[in-house]
Amino acid sequence: MGNVPSVSIIGLGNVGRALCNAFKTAEVNVESVFTKSDPVTETSRLGDVVLLTVRDDTLNDVIDELSRHAIDLSFKTVAHCSGVHTSGVLAPLKSLGAQVASFHPIMAVTDQTVSFEGIWFDVEGNSDALHQLSVLAAQLNAQTFAVQPGAKPLLHAAAVTASNYMVALVYVASLVAEKGGISEEESIPALLPLMEATLQNMKNQPLPDALTGPIARGDFKTVEKHLQLLENNDGIQEVYTILGKFTAQLAGKDPDSFF
Repeated sequence: MGNVPSVSIIGLGNVGRALCNAFKTAEVNVESVFTKSDPVTETSRLGDVVLLTVRDDTLNDVIDELSRHAIDLSFKTVAHCSGVHTSGVLAPLKSLGAQVASFHPIMAVTDQTVSFEGIWFDVEGNSDALHQLSVLAAQLNAQTFAVQPGAKPLLHAAAVTASNYMVALVYVASLVAEKGGISEEESIPALLPLMEATLQNMKNQPLPDALTGPIARGDFKTVEKHLQLLENNDGIQEVYTILGKFTAQLAGKDPDSFF
């Protein structure tokens, strides 16, 4: 294993379980795993890197629990996997000797996640801690990039927009199709390959070049027709208009020409 650090994981939600399984598959030594009912009270049970993979609303409680036991954390790295919090919340553990950092996977982790291959972790914190986390990420065939503390919540908002709102967008698209008598069971399987092709286009070329459709073509009449059809449809026309304006901006066209 060379210089690959060993790991302890505190918290067995989706992220904790997924990382635990992925590390074991990558032949990283998972020294110990802890749940909320199994508090850490002795340093000897901890790996080189301690990952706090608990919910954001319980993170401070776990940090307080660790600091109350006054464990000597010299030569340990402690990192949390929150997208919003910075490494600053780990200050009580830093005072016990730990190197501290945040280690947030930019991916939608579910109870089915088994691999972190190809994904990015945003990281910030002490330089020694960041080095160890980059080694662990490399073992998972993932990558890290450093961000400033103030950028973390904005990056998290960007991730929510890119991930959750994409799911919501499919839901809105299915509602539009439903107005034409096409059921969700029919429309979503038909729309997903279109979205997959668009994602692939974005991987291979600049964003403006990945655009297709009436706004990219300058087809004003088609957009006008869509707006007429979507009138009085529970906010759907507003969604179409807002996204359409950003699409026009991306395409280098005047949004006022369409909307």
